[in-house]
Amino acid sequence: DRLSDKEKDLRKTQDQKENTEKLLPEQNTMVEQAQTAEVNAQVNAQKTIAAYTAIKTKVDDALKQMMALETAQKELTTAKKQLATAQKTQANTQKEQTDYTQKLNLWQKRVHELEHVKAALAKAESRQETLRKWTAACTALTNLQKQLQQAGQKASAAQEKFLQDQAAYKQAQEEYEHAHQQYLNDQAGILAEELTANTPCPVCGSLEHPHPYVPQGNKKPIERGELNALEKRKNTLNDAQIQSAGNAKGANEKAESLREQFTRQLNELQQNITSLTHIERPFALTDIENILQKWQKKNTADITTFTVQTAELDKIQAALARSTDELNHLQKAMEQASAAVQAADGCCKSIQGRITTLHQQQTYANSQTAQAELRQAEQTRDKAQHTLTAAQNTTRKAQAVLQSSKTILSECLRKLPLLQNEVTNLQEQYQKACEERRLSAAAWKSLTESYSLTQGKNIQQACQKYKEQQKTLQGKKAALLTTIGEQKRPELCP
Repeated sequence: DRLSDKEKDLRKTQDQKENTEKLLPEQNTMVEQAQTAEVNAQVNAQKTIAAYTAIKTKVDDALKQMMALETAQKELTTAKKQLATAQKTQANTQKEQTDYTQKLNLWQKRVHELEHVKAALAKAESRQETLRKWTAACTALTNLQKQLQQAGQKASAAQEKFLQDQAAYKQAQEEYEHAHQQYLNDQAGILAEELTANTPCPVCGSLEHPHPYVPQGNKKPIERGELNALEKRKNTLNDAQIQSAGNAKGANEKAESLREQFTRQLNELQQNITSLTHIERPFALTDIENILQKWQKKNTADITTFTVQTAELDKIQAALARSTDELNHLQKAMEQASAAVQAADGCCKSIQGRITTLHQQQTYANSQTAQAELRQAEQTRDKAQHTLTAAQNTTRKAQAVLQSSKTILSECLRKLPLLQNEVTNLQEQYQKACEERRLSAAAWKSLTESYSLTQGKNIQQACQKYKEQQKTLQGKKAALLTTIGEQKRPELCP
Protein backbone atom coordinates (compact mmCIF):
# COMPACT_ATOMS: atom_id res chain seq x y z
CA ASP A 1 0.00 0.00 0.00
CA ARG A 2 2.77 2.45 0.82
CA LEU A 3 4.47 1.73 -2.52
CA SER A 4 1.19 2.19 -4.36
CA ASP A 5 0.48 5.50 -2.58
CA LYS A 6 3.94 6.87 -3.34
CA GLU A 7 3.68 5.85 -6.96
CA LYS A 8 0.34 7.71 -7.17
CA ASP A 9 1.92 10.85 -5.58
CA LEU A 10 4.78 10.66 -8.05
CA ARG A 11 2.43 10.43 -11.06
CA LYS A 12 0.25 13.25 -9.70
CA THR A 13 3.24 15.56 -9.20
CA GLN A 14 4.58 14.81 -12.70
CA ASP A 15 1.17 15.59 -14.23
CA GLN A 16 0.90 18.84 -12.24
CA LYS A 17 4.39 19.91 -13.45
CA GLU A 18 3.54 19.25 -17.07
CA ASN A 19 0.19 21.08 -16.89
CA THR A 20 1.79 24.11 -15.22
CA GLU A 21 4.56 24.32 -17.80
CA LYS A 22 1.91 24.38 -20.54
CA LEU A 23 0.07 27.33 -18.89
CA LEU A 24 3.12 29.57 -18.26
CA PRO A 25 3.44 31.13 -21.78
CA GLU A 26 -0.25 32.10 -21.89
CA GLN A 27 -0.05 33.57 -18.38
CA ASN A 28 3.05 35.65 -19.28
CA THR A 29 1.19 37.08 -22.27
CA MET A 30 -1.81 38.01 -20.09
CA VAL A 31 0.49 39.84 -17.64
CA GLU A 32 2.13 41.85 -20.44
CA GLN A 33 -1.26 42.86 -21.89
CA ALA A 34 -2.57 43.91 -18.49
CA GLN A 35 0.53 46.02 -17.80
CA THR A 36 0.16 47.79 -21.16
CA ALA A 37 -3.51 48.56 -20.47
CA GLU A 38 -2.58 49.88 -16.99
CA VAL A 39 0.05 52.28 -18.44
CA ASN A 40 -2.49 53.66 -20.94
CA ALA A 41 -5.09 54.08 -18.21
CA GLN A 42 -2.52 55.85 -15.99
CA VAL A 43 -1.72 58.38 -18.72
CA ASN A 44 -5.44 59.05 -19.36
CA ALA A 45 -6.13 59.45 -15.62
CA GLN A 46 -3.36 62.02 -15.26
CA LYS A 47 -4.77 64.06 -18.15
CA THR A 48 -8.29 64.06 -16.69
CA ILE A 49 -6.94 64.98 -13.22
CA ALA A 50 -5.06 67.95 -14.67
CA ALA A 51 -8.19 69.08 -16.53
CA TYR A 52 -10.31 68.65 -13.40
CA THR A 53 -7.80 70.60 -11.28
CA ALA A 54 -7.90 73.56 -13.68
CA ILE A 55 -11.69 73.60 -13.81
CA LYS A 56 -11.93 73.21 -10.00
CA THR A 57 -9.59 76.16 -9.47
CA LYS A 58 -11.71 78.27 -11.80
CA VAL A 59 -14.97 77.16 -10.16
CA ASP A 60 -13.59 77.58 -6.64
CA ASP A 61 -12.54 81.13 -7.41
CA ALA A 62 -15.95 81.88 -8.90
CA LEU A 63 -17.76 80.31 -5.92
CA LYS A 64 -15.59 82.28 -3.51
CA GLN A 65 -16.60 85.48 -5.29
CA MET A 66 -20.24 84.38 -5.18
CA MET A 67 -19.94 83.56 -1.49
CA ALA A 68 -18.24 86.91 -0.93
CA LEU A 69 -21.10 88.59 -2.80
CA GLU A 70 -23.68 86.64 -0.75
CA THR A 71 -21.83 87.49 2.44
CA ALA A 72 -21.69 91.15 1.45
CA GLN A 73 -25.41 91.14 0.74
CA LYS A 74 -26.06 89.57 4.15
CA GLU A 75 -23.74 92.12 5.72
CA LEU A 76 -25.68 94.88 3.95
CA THR A 77 -28.96 93.47 5.30
CA THR A 78 -27.45 93.29 8.79
CA ALA A 79 -26.01 96.78 8.46
CA LYS A 80 -29.40 98.14 7.41
CA LYS A 81 -30.97 96.42 10.41
CA GLN A 82 -28.27 97.90 12.63
CA LEU A 83 -28.94 101.32 11.12
CA ALA A 84 -32.67 100.90 11.80
CA THR A 85 -31.89 99.70 15.33
CA ALA A 86 -29.56 102.65 15.93
CA GLN A 87 -32.20 105.07 14.67
CA LYS A 88 -34.80 103.41 16.90
CA THR A 89 -32.41 103.57 19.86
CA GLN A 90 -31.85 107.25 19.17
CA ALA A 91 -35.60 107.89 19.14
CA ASN A 92 -36.11 105.79 22.30
CA THR A 93 -33.31 107.60 24.10
CA GLN A 94 -34.88 110.95 23.18
CA LYS A 95 -38.21 109.69 24.53
CA GLU A 96 -36.53 108.44 27.73
CA GLN A 97 -35.09 111.88 28.35
CA THR A 98 -38.53 113.47 27.94
CA ASP A 99 -40.25 110.83 30.08
CA TYR A 100 -37.63 111.08 32.82
CA THR A 101 -38.04 114.84 33.03
CA GLN A 102 -41.80 114.37 33.47
CA LYS A 103 -41.14 111.73 36.17
CA LEU A 104 -38.96 114.17 38.09
CA ASN A 105 -41.82 116.68 38.22
CA LEU A 106 -44.27 114.01 39.42
CA TRP A 107 -41.83 112.71 42.07
CA GLN A 108 -41.27 116.17 43.52
CA LYS A 109 -45.04 116.68 43.73
CA ARG A 110 -45.51 113.31 45.44
CA VAL A 111 -42.75 114.04 47.98
CA HIS A 112 -44.66 117.14 49.05
CA GLU A 113 -47.85 115.05 49.44
CA LEU A 114 -46.10 112.41 51.62
CA GLU A 115 -44.24 114.72 53.99
CA HIS A 116 -46.42 113.70 56.99
CA VAL A 117 -46.36 109.88 56.60
CA LYS A 118 -43.25 109.14 58.66
CA ALA A 119 -44.58 111.07 61.68
CA ALA A 120 -47.98 109.42 61.24
CA LEU A 121 -46.32 105.97 61.03
CA ALA A 122 -44.34 106.61 64.23
CA LYS A 123 -47.52 107.72 66.03
CA ALA A 124 -49.45 104.66 64.79
CA GLU A 125 -46.64 102.31 65.84
CA SER A 126 -46.60 103.92 69.31
CA ARG A 127 -50.38 103.52 69.51
CA GLN A 128 -49.97 99.91 68.38
CA GLU A 129 -47.66 99.19 71.30
CA THR A 130 -50.17 100.75 73.72
CA LEU A 131 -53.00 98.70 72.23
CA ARG A 132 -50.85 95.60 72.45
CA LYS A 133 -50.30 96.19 76.15
CA TRP A 134 -54.01 96.87 76.76
CA THR A 135 -54.96 93.77 74.77
CA ALA A 136 -52.51 91.72 76.84
CA ALA A 137 -54.06 93.23 80.00
CA CYS A 138 -57.55 92.37 78.70
CA THR A 139 -56.47 88.81 78.01
CA ALA A 140 -54.95 88.59 81.49
CA LEU A 141 -58.25 89.89 82.98
CA THR A 142 -60.19 87.27 81.06
CA ASN A 143 -57.93 84.55 82.41
CA LEU A 144 -58.15 86.08 85.89
CA GLN A 145 -61.96 86.12 85.63
CA LYS A 146 -61.91 82.41 84.81
CA GLN A 147 -59.61 81.79 87.79
CA LEU A 148 -61.98 83.83 90.00
CA GLN A 149 -64.95 81.72 88.87
CA GLN A 150 -63.03 78.53 89.52
CA ALA A 151 -61.91 79.84 92.96
CA GLY A 152 -65.54 80.73 93.87
CA GLN A 153 -66.66 77.25 92.88
CA LYS A 154 -63.89 75.70 94.96
CA ALA A 155 -64.75 77.93 97.97
CA SER A 156 -68.44 76.90 97.76
CA ALA A 157 -67.46 73.26 97.50
CA ALA A 158 -65.06 73.62 100.46
CA GLN A 159 -67.78 75.33 102.55
CA GLU A 160 -70.25 72.57 101.70
CA LYS A 161 -67.67 69.95 102.64
CA PHE A 162 -67.05 71.69 105.99
CA LEU A 163 -70.79 71.75 106.82
CA GLN A 164 -71.06 68.03 105.98
CA ASP A 165 -68.00 67.17 108.11
CA GLN A 166 -69.31 69.37 110.98
CA ALA A 167 -72.72 67.60 110.99
CA ALA A 168 -71.02 64.20 110.91
CA TYR A 169 -68.81 65.17 113.85
CA LYS A 170 -71.78 66.42 115.95
CA GLN A 171 -73.64 63.19 115.36
CA ALA A 172 -70.59 61.10 116.25
CA GLN A 173 -70.03 63.20 119.41
CA GLU A 174 -73.61 62.69 120.56
CA GLU A 175 -73.36 58.95 119.92
CA TYR A 176 -70.12 58.77 121.88
CA GLU A 177 -71.43 60.81 124.88
CA HIS A 178 -74.57 58.65 125.03
CA ALA A 179 -72.48 55.50 124.89
CA HIS A 180 -70.06 56.83 127.49
CA GLN A 181 -72.91 57.57 129.90
CA GLN A 182 -74.33 54.12 129.28
CA TYR A 183 -70.94 52.60 129.91
CA LEU A 184 -70.66 54.42 133.28
CA ASN A 185 -74.15 53.26 134.23
CA ASP A 186 -73.29 49.72 133.30
CA GLN A 187 -70.19 49.85 135.50
CA ALA A 188 -72.24 51.22 138.42
CA GLY A 189 -74.69 48.36 138.05
CA ILE A 190 -71.87 45.82 138.15
CA LEU A 191 -70.50 47.41 141.38
CA ALA A 192 -73.99 47.50 142.93
CA GLU A 193 -74.43 43.80 142.40
CA GLU A 194 -71.23 43.15 144.38
CA LEU A 195 -72.09 45.44 147.37
CA THR A 196 -72.93 43.80 150.71
CA ALA A 197 -73.92 45.23 154.04
CA ASN A 198 -71.15 46.47 156.28
CA THR A 199 -68.70 46.11 153.39
CA PRO A 200 -66.95 49.29 152.24
CA CYS A 201 -67.96 50.62 148.78
CA PRO A 202 -64.95 50.39 146.43
CA VAL A 203 -65.93 53.85 145.11
CA CYS A 204 -66.84 55.93 148.19
CA GLY A 205 -65.87 53.59 151.07
CA SER A 206 -69.27 53.82 152.76
CA LEU A 207 -70.44 50.82 154.77
CA GLU A 208 -74.07 51.61 154.01
CA HIS A 209 -75.58 51.32 150.58
CA PRO A 210 -79.02 52.82 150.76
CA HIS A 211 -79.54 53.42 146.97
CA PRO A 212 -77.50 51.09 144.83
CA TYR A 213 -77.82 51.48 140.98
CA VAL A 214 -80.34 49.19 139.47
CA PRO A 215 -79.86 48.45 135.66
CA GLN A 216 -82.94 49.05 133.52
CA GLY A 217 -84.15 46.43 131.14
CA ASN A 218 -82.13 43.55 129.74
CA LYS A 219 -79.67 45.57 127.60
CA LYS A 220 -76.23 44.12 127.05
CA PRO A 221 -73.56 46.23 128.83
CA ILE A 222 -71.32 48.29 126.54
CA GLU A 223 -67.79 46.95 126.29
CA ARG A 224 -64.74 49.16 126.67
CA GLY A 225 -63.61 48.32 123.11
CA GLU A 226 -66.90 49.53 121.66
CA LEU A 227 -66.58 52.77 123.59
CA ASN A 228 -62.98 53.23 122.35
CA ALA A 229 -64.09 52.67 118.73
CA LEU A 230 -66.78 55.31 119.05
CA GLU A 231 -64.29 57.71 120.62
CA LYS A 232 -61.79 57.07 117.77
CA ARG A 233 -64.46 57.69 115.14
CA LYS A 234 -65.48 60.92 116.92
CA ASN A 235 -61.85 62.13 116.99
CA THR A 236 -61.34 61.24 113.30
CA LEU A 237 -64.43 63.19 112.25
CA ASN A 238 -63.29 66.08 114.41
CA ASP A 239 -59.93 66.13 112.58
CA ALA A 240 -61.78 66.04 109.26
CA GLN A 241 -63.99 68.91 110.44
CA ILE A 242 -60.95 70.97 111.39
CA GLN A 243 -59.24 70.18 108.04
CA SER A 244 -62.39 71.12 106.10
CA ALA A 245 -62.67 74.36 108.04
CA GLY A 246 -59.07 75.24 107.12
CA ASN A 247 -59.66 74.34 103.46
CA ALA A 248 -62.83 76.43 103.31
CA LYS A 249 -61.06 79.37 104.88
CA GLY A 250 -58.13 79.10 102.44
CA ALA A 251 -60.46 78.80 99.43
CA ASN A 252 -62.49 81.83 100.56
CA GLU A 253 -59.35 83.88 101.12
CA LYS A 254 -57.99 82.94 97.66
CA ALA A 255 -61.29 83.79 95.98
CA GLU A 256 -61.41 87.13 97.80
CA SER A 257 -57.79 87.90 96.80
CA LEU A 258 -58.55 87.14 93.13
CA ARG A 259 -61.70 89.25 93.30
CA GLU A 260 -59.75 92.23 94.65
CA GLN A 261 -57.03 91.74 91.99
CA PHE A 262 -59.61 91.48 89.19
CA THR A 263 -61.47 94.61 90.39
CA ARG A 264 -58.27 96.63 90.65
CA GLN A 265 -56.93 95.66 87.18
CA LEU A 266 -60.36 96.16 85.58
CA ASN A 267 -60.58 99.68 87.04
CA GLU A 268 -57.10 100.52 85.69
CA LEU A 269 -58.00 99.27 82.20
CA GLN A 270 -61.33 101.12 82.28
CA GLN A 271 -59.53 104.36 83.17
CA ASN A 272 -57.18 103.89 80.19
CA ILE A 273 -60.04 103.17 77.82
CA THR A 274 -62.14 106.14 79.00
CA SER A 275 -59.16 108.44 78.43
CA LEU A 276 -59.49 107.77 74.65
CA THR A 277 -63.24 107.26 74.25
CA HIS A 278 -66.54 108.91 75.16
CA ILE A 279 -67.89 105.74 76.81
CA GLU A 280 -68.76 106.29 80.46
CA ARG A 281 -67.82 103.86 83.17
CA PRO A 282 -68.69 101.26 84.26
CA PHE A 283 -68.71 98.89 81.25
CA ALA A 284 -68.09 95.14 80.96
CA LEU A 285 -64.89 93.31 80.05
CA THR A 286 -66.48 92.07 76.82
CA ASP A 287 -67.10 95.71 75.82
CA ILE A 288 -63.40 96.42 76.35
CA GLU A 289 -62.48 93.44 74.14
CA ASN A 290 -64.71 94.69 71.32
CA ILE A 291 -63.34 98.25 71.61
CA LEU A 292 -59.73 97.02 71.52
CA GLN A 293 -60.39 94.75 68.54
CA LYS A 294 -61.85 97.65 66.55
CA TRP A 295 -58.98 99.96 67.47
CA GLN A 296 -56.43 97.24 66.71
CA LYS A 297 -57.94 96.59 63.27
CA LYS A 298 -58.04 100.28 62.36
CA ASN A 299 -54.56 100.99 63.69
CA THR A 300 -53.13 97.98 61.84
CA ALA A 301 -54.69 99.21 58.60
CA ASP A 302 -53.20 102.68 59.25
CA ILE A 303 -49.75 101.18 59.87
CA THR A 304 -49.99 99.18 56.63
CA THR A 305 -50.99 102.29 54.67
CA PHE A 306 -48.31 104.49 56.27
CA THR A 307 -45.66 101.79 55.80
CA VAL A 308 -46.43 101.50 52.08
CA GLN A 309 -46.42 105.28 51.73
CA THR A 310 -43.15 105.55 53.68
CA ALA A 311 -41.53 102.97 51.39
CA GLU A 312 -42.84 104.90 48.40
CA LEU A 313 -41.42 108.14 49.82
CA ASP A 314 -38.01 106.54 50.47
CA LYS A 315 -37.94 105.10 46.96
CA ILE A 316 -38.83 108.45 45.40
CA GLN A 317 -36.25 110.32 47.49
CA ALA A 318 -33.58 107.76 46.50
CA ALA A 319 -34.56 108.17 42.84
CA LEU A 320 -34.35 111.98 43.17
CA ALA A 321 -30.91 111.61 44.73
CA ARG A 322 -29.82 109.67 41.62
CA SER A 323 -31.55 112.01 39.16
CA THR A 324 -28.44 114.04 38.26
CA ASP A 325 -26.47 110.90 37.41
CA GLU A 326 -29.44 109.53 35.47
CA LEU A 327 -29.77 112.72 33.41
CA ASN A 328 -26.05 112.61 32.61
CA HIS A 329 -26.38 108.95 31.67
CA LEU A 330 -29.29 109.66 29.33
CA GLN A 331 -27.38 112.52 27.70
CA LYS A 332 -24.38 110.27 27.15
CA ALA A 333 -26.65 107.53 25.75
CA MET A 334 -28.14 110.07 23.32
CA GLU A 335 -24.67 111.03 22.10
CA GLN A 336 -23.73 107.38 21.65
CA ALA A 337 -26.96 106.64 19.77
CA SER A 338 -26.28 109.51 17.37
CA ALA A 339 -22.73 108.25 16.77
CA ALA A 340 -24.09 104.72 16.17
CA VAL A 341 -26.51 106.05 13.53
CA GLN A 342 -23.67 107.77 11.67
CA ALA A 343 -21.42 104.67 11.87
CA ALA A 344 -24.19 102.32 10.63
CA ASP A 345 -25.00 104.62 7.71
CA GLY A 346 -21.32 104.75 6.66
CA CYS A 347 -21.08 100.95 6.91
CA CYS A 348 -24.09 100.49 4.62
CA LYS A 349 -22.54 102.75 1.95
CA SER A 350 -19.18 100.90 2.12
CA ILE A 351 -20.77 97.45 1.75
CA GLN A 352 -22.91 98.64 -1.19
CA GLY A 353 -19.74 99.72 -3.03
CA ARG A 354 -18.12 96.29 -2.43
CA ILE A 355 -21.22 94.53 -3.80
CA THR A 356 -21.06 96.57 -7.02
CA THR A 357 -17.41 95.56 -7.57
CA LEU A 358 -18.11 91.84 -6.97
CA HIS A 359 -20.97 91.86 -9.50
CA GLN A 360 -18.57 93.15 -12.15
CA GLN A 361 -16.03 90.33 -11.45
CA GLN A 362 -18.45 87.36 -11.90
CA THR A 363 -17.39 84.70 -14.55
CA TYR A 364 -20.47 82.47 -14.20
CA ALA A 365 -24.10 83.38 -14.31
CA ASN A 366 -24.72 81.58 -11.03
CA SER A 367 -23.34 78.90 -8.71
CA GLN A 368 -25.44 76.15 -10.36
CA THR A 369 -23.71 76.71 -13.73
CA ALA A 370 -20.26 76.61 -12.11
CA GLN A 371 -21.04 73.50 -10.09
CA ALA A 372 -22.49 71.73 -13.18
CA GLU A 373 -19.21 72.25 -15.07
CA LEU A 374 -17.26 71.00 -12.04
CA ARG A 375 -19.48 67.90 -11.75
CA GLN A 376 -18.87 67.08 -15.43
CA ALA A 377 -15.12 67.30 -14.84
CA GLU A 378 -15.47 65.15 -11.69
CA GLN A 379 -17.36 62.46 -13.63
CA THR A 380 -14.69 62.38 -16.37
CA ARG A 381 -11.95 62.15 -13.72
CA ASP A 382 -13.77 59.44 -11.75
CA LYS A 383 -14.41 57.39 -14.91
CA ALA A 384 -10.70 57.52 -15.82
CA GLN A 385 -9.76 56.66 -12.25
CA HIS A 386 -12.19 53.71 -12.29
CA THR A 387 -10.65 52.47 -15.58
CA LEU A 388 -7.16 52.76 -14.04
CA THR A 389 -8.27 50.87 -10.91
CA ALA A 390 -9.78 48.09 -13.02
CA ALA A 391 -6.57 47.84 -15.09
CA GLN A 392 -4.49 47.68 -11.91
CA ASN A 393 -6.72 44.94 -10.49
CA THR A 394 -6.44 42.97 -13.74
CA THR A 395 -2.62 43.30 -13.66
CA ARG A 396 -2.49 42.20 -10.01
CA LYS A 397 -4.72 39.17 -10.71
CA ALA A 398 -2.64 38.12 -13.78
CA GLN A 399 0.58 38.52 -11.83
CA ALA A 400 -0.88 36.53 -8.94
CA VAL A 401 -1.92 33.68 -11.28
CA LEU A 402 1.55 33.67 -12.91
CA GLN A 403 3.28 33.74 -9.52
CA SER A 404 1.07 30.89 -8.27
CA SER A 405 1.99 28.77 -11.32
CA LYS A 406 5.67 29.49 -10.82
CA THR A 407 5.36 28.52 -7.15
CA ILE A 408 3.56 25.25 -8.05
CA LEU A 409 6.22 24.44 -10.71
CA SER A 410 9.02 25.14 -8.24
CA GLU A 411 7.35 22.93 -5.63
CA CYS A 412 6.91 20.11 -8.16
CA LEU A 413 10.59 20.33 -9.19
CA ARG A 414 11.53 20.11 -5.53
CA LYS A 415 9.29 17.15 -4.70
CA LEU A 416 9.93 14.98 -7.82
CA PRO A 417 13.51 13.82 -6.91
CA LEU A 418 12.38 13.08 -3.36
CA LEU A 419 9.36 11.07 -4.46
CA GLN A 420 11.45 9.20 -7.04
CA ASN A 421 13.92 8.14 -4.35
CA GLU A 422 11.10 7.06 -2.00
CA VAL A 423 9.45 4.97 -4.73
CA THR A 424 12.79 3.32 -5.60
CA ASN A 425 13.45 2.45 -1.94
CA LEU A 426 9.93 1.05 -1.43
CA GLN A 427 10.26 -1.07 -4.63
CA GLU A 428 13.48 -2.53 -3.31
CA GLN A 429 11.86 -3.28 0.08
CA TYR A 430 8.82 -4.84 -1.64
CA GLN A 431 11.03 -7.05 -3.83
CA LYS A 432 13.04 -8.15 -0.82
CA ALA A 433 9.86 -9.03 1.15
CA CYS A 434 8.56 -11.16 -1.73
CA GLU A 435 11.89 -13.02 -2.00
CA GLU A 436 11.93 -13.71 1.76
CA ARG A 437 8.43 -15.22 1.62
CA ARG A 438 9.15 -16.94 -1.71
CA LEU A 439 6.15 -15.26 -3.30
CA SER A 440 5.80 -13.56 -6.60
CA ALA A 441 4.49 -10.02 -6.75
CA ALA A 442 1.14 -11.24 -8.09
CA ALA A 443 0.76 -13.81 -5.25
CA TRP A 444 1.63 -11.23 -2.58
CA LYS A 445 -0.95 -8.82 -3.98
CA SER A 446 -3.62 -11.54 -3.97
CA LEU A 447 -2.78 -12.43 -0.36
CA THR A 448 -3.05 -8.85 0.94
CA GLU A 449 -6.30 -8.31 -0.92
CA SER A 450 -7.73 -11.53 0.60
CA TYR A 451 -6.70 -10.42 4.09
CA SER A 452 -8.38 -7.08 3.65
CA LEU A 453 -11.57 -8.76 2.35
CA THR A 454 -11.77 -11.10 5.38
CA GLN A 455 -11.44 -8.21 7.79
CA GLY A 456 -14.21 -6.32 6.04
CA LYS A 457 -16.61 -9.29 6.21
CA ASN A 458 -15.98 -9.75 9.94
CA ILE A 459 -16.71 -6.10 10.62
CA GLN A 460 -19.88 -6.26 8.50
CA GLN A 461 -21.11 -9.32 10.46
CA ALA A 462 -20.45 -7.62 13.81
CA CYS A 463 -22.42 -4.54 12.71
CA GLN A 464 -25.33 -6.67 11.56
CA LYS A 465 -25.37 -8.49 14.93
CA TYR A 466 -25.39 -5.16 16.83
CA LYS A 467 -28.31 -3.90 14.75
CA GLU A 468 -30.32 -7.05 15.44
CA GLN A 469 -29.68 -6.73 19.21
CA GLN A 470 -30.67 -3.08 19.13
CA LYS A 471 -33.91 -3.87 17.32
CA THR A 472 -34.79 -6.59 19.89
CA LEU A 473 -34.18 -4.24 22.85
CA GLN A 474 -36.26 -1.48 21.28
CA GLY A 475 -39.16 -3.95 20.88
CA LYS A 476 -38.97 -4.92 24.55
CA LYS A 477 -38.92 -1.26 25.56
CA ALA A 478 -42.03 -0.53 23.48
CA ALA A 479 -43.83 -3.50 25.04
CA LEU A 480 -42.98 -2.34 28.57
CA LEU A 481 -44.27 1.13 27.80
CA THR A 482 -47.68 -0.17 26.62
CA THR A 483 -48.38 -3.04 29.12
CA ILE A 484 -48.18 -3.81 32.87
CA GLY A 485 -47.61 -7.53 33.30
CA GLU A 486 -49.98 -9.06 30.74
CA GLN A 487 -52.48 -6.15 30.92
CA LYS A 488 -52.56 -3.12 28.66
CA ARG A 489 -51.31 0.04 30.38
CA PRO A 490 -54.25 2.41 30.93
CA GLU A 491 -54.26 5.89 29.39
CA LEU A 492 -54.02 8.31 32.33
CA CYS A 493 -54.16 11.48 30.28
CA PRO A 494 -57.02 12.31 27.87
